[in-house]
Amino acid sequence: MKKGKRKSILYAMTACTLAACLFLSGCEVSNAAPPPGTDATGTTSGTNGDTTAGTTTTGGTSSTAGANNTTSTGGTTTTTSGTDRPSNPLLGLVENRYTQGLSEVQWAELYENGSRVERDSLVNSRDNKVFYVTNSNKRVINYADGYLMDLPLDLQPDYSLSPVRSRYSNGDIVLTVTKESIPENYSYDVLMDECYNPLLKDDEFIRNNNITRVSSSRATYNINKLTGDNSVGSYLAEFFTLRLNNMSSSSKSLYNYVILSNRASDTYYFFLCKSNKPVDMKAILDSFQVIEAQGEAVYNVSYNLQKPSNWSKETSAYYDKLANQDHIDWGLFSGPTNRGDLSDIQTFGQKTGYDLPIVSVYRHVWEGFPWTTAENTAASGRQLQFTYQFTDNNNTDVKNSHSEALDVYRGYDDGYLYGVARAIKSYGKPVLFRLNNEMNTDWTSYSASATMLDPDIFIDNWIRLYKIFEDEGVDNAIWIFNPNGMDCPQAKWASFHSYMPPAQYVQMLGITGYVTGHSGFPSFEQVYSELEENYEPFFGDWPWIISEFACGTGDQTKIKEQTQWVNDMFDCLASGRFPNIKGAVWFSGNDYKNDGTISNEFQLNFNNSALMKAFRDGLARTH
Repeated sequence: MKKGKRKSILYAMTACTLAACLFLSGCEVSNAAPPPGTDATGTTSGTNGDTTAGTTTTGGTSSTAGANNTTSTGGTTTTTSGTDRPSNPLLGLVENRYTQGLSEVQWAELYENGSRVERDSLVNSRDNKVFYVTNSNKRVINYADGYLMDLPLDLQPDYSLSPVRSRYSNGDIVLTVTKESIPENYSYDVLMDECYNPLLKDDEFIRNNNITRVSSSRATYNINKLTGDNSVGSYLAEFFTLRLNNMSSSSKSLYNYVILSNRASDTYYFFLCKSNKPVDMKAILDSFQVIEAQGEAVYNVSYNLQKPSNWSKETSAYYDKLANQDHIDWGLFSGPTNRGDLSDIQTFGQKTGYDLPIVSVYRHVWEGFPWTTAENTAASGRQLQFTYQFTDNNNTDVKNSHSEALDVYRGYDDGYLYGVARAIKSYGKPVLFRLNNEMNTDWTSYSASATMLDPDIFIDNWIRLYKIFEDEGVDNAIWIFNPNGMDCPQAKWASFHSYMPPAQYVQMLGITGYVTGHSGFPSFEQVYSELEENYEPFFGDWPWIISEFACGTGDQTKIKEQTQWVNDMFDCLASGRFPNIKGAVWFSGNDYKNDGTISNEFQLNFNNSALMKAFRDGLARTH
């Protein structure tokens, strides 16, 4: 199969294996006094979008076009933190308890719920970030996450994904900060070993991906400061620096990682600073202080669906039909269909009386377009769903292996990408094009876990291929963004939001939720209600497709339970419970252990008359 063996299972899944990052040294920071509260009231609204005046967001990274500029569009906001003093300095926002070590504060800036606000008081319940601007630097007070730190003057904030991350950037630097929690049943050491150490400390991964460890006298100095003090007021900063080789001189290929931890707390802070020149991370960390959190971080982003104007008439018509229909088009993936043999599709039709309209296929980056499957799909009047994955190892050995996605990022694989674009253009029929599914995991080789802990690489690769399609005049690809149902690793930097390309590069939301049967059979409604809760606030007006899913038989004996699950699924769908779902593809294949035995049985048993009857009756009720 052209699909990783580890499935995205919302329920009954094993603990997520996280990703990578690490350490080499330490410095201590202390708790500061809590902020005083305020009873101010009022309302503020911000506008949403993907770019801002002064700051352009492309593939998740921001570059500042002008430093003396104040505009807020879509949560990404530029500031006047340059040389020009604003007419209203808003010094009422300054709390003396947070000014220790600063030179004279010239003015303050308030960001409320992701947008710049010209007011000199706080509404405690909101998502507040305040800058104290001096002649030499600026101090950010992140009330929602409960910390403060000093930054260079020209770093501009992006708080559009505030519940996930805070980001600061200029043309040379992108600094991302996340406040993380150690998952239940994990110790700090176990988390580090599973999450961060394997990737960035693994010599084999470093060697296989042409990455260099960067050492410095400062790193040695910091190692000498590892005191082991685990008191409540003390945090340990651990540093690691890598360089991604064979990148352009202007690229941000120098990666500085810091994990800031307190062994007496289940909270830690993760810093990722990528740049095209050395950055003094110790200066930032020396200023870091934990304060009492207040308010709640909120999103200030929307993903506005945009139908491409260059689509062919046939593609546009198919998309409109799919988006506006009140039923689900069903499809199937199986080993034979992946090879172009539609016998399983035909057998399913014979058993159920339903002619499956969607055929699903997977390919590695170097395998190109699946011509045999595509031609047989078109000849039978069906629709092709093509999943293209930037991997060369079937996602079976992510943490120690070569990451093909890094080669795509370097431009090494452009020949393959242009070949796929030309093939899809030549095919001519509409293609449901799903690129790099389940990226928000640690089991895909194009995830951040395998690409420098940097979801921006996924976005940049997505945009790279999208623009290649545009260069080749591809007018028949419907792009599907398909995260896993659960973010894994269990860390904010791995959130599906961090992987979402600008909305103009996506036309459908793919959703995925498996039930293995190993730990019970949560209902279809239960599984997809949780996904709906995650996605509906952001993709409520998008068409959705379950690009792959299945219910397994547990230890291969839960045959009746699987059949009942399918019956219940169709009862749910017949009620109109999930109107956004326009397509669904059953993954009729198994997951296998290293010894070749089945770990998850999802392959449909066409000889199970009760199961086939459940599909036959359910499809009749919902079409």
